[in-house]
Amino acid sequence: MKQISMAAAAALMLLSCGGAQAADEPLVLARDGFMYVGGKTMQVDGREYLYGQMYVEIRIPAKQTHPYPIIMVHGGSMSGTNYTGTPDGREGWAQYFVRQGYAVYVVDQPGRGRSGYLSAAYVALRRHSAASAPGANLRAVLPETPPKHRIS
Repeated sequence: MKQISMAAAAALMLLSCGGAQAADEPLVLARDGFMYVGGKTMQVDGREYLYGQMYVEIRIPAKQTHPYPIIMVHGGSMSGTNYTGTPDGREGWAQYFVRQGYAVYVVDQPGRGRSGYLSAAYVALRRHSAASAPGANLRAVLPETPPKHRIS
């Protein structure tokens, strides 16, 4: 009896594993790659650096059935890798939409993830924007004690 239940369990495991692998068809792509767009150059300590560029991952299915691509833009302090897979190894939203026939572009916003970050450029940018902000050179003068208002 014990041998039959062990054989049944082994057969069940083989069937479940085989079924999962058969359901995962290979992702067939016409193009799989990346590019950088935009960006500027800046001199830092006599060397020229590129900053402000945006990394774009490209996946175009072999059988594209939709005329418009899907562009995935992450939020906050994340990166485009949020769309390319899950922590447990499953495919992400990028692969899902490629399988549905969409061309998919996954970006890393400038200064995040694979787009790169040049701290000297962002410090200079902050200084410039703070200096050019309306009223940046004005100093607010407040009375030492707020005026008293009477409500009648």
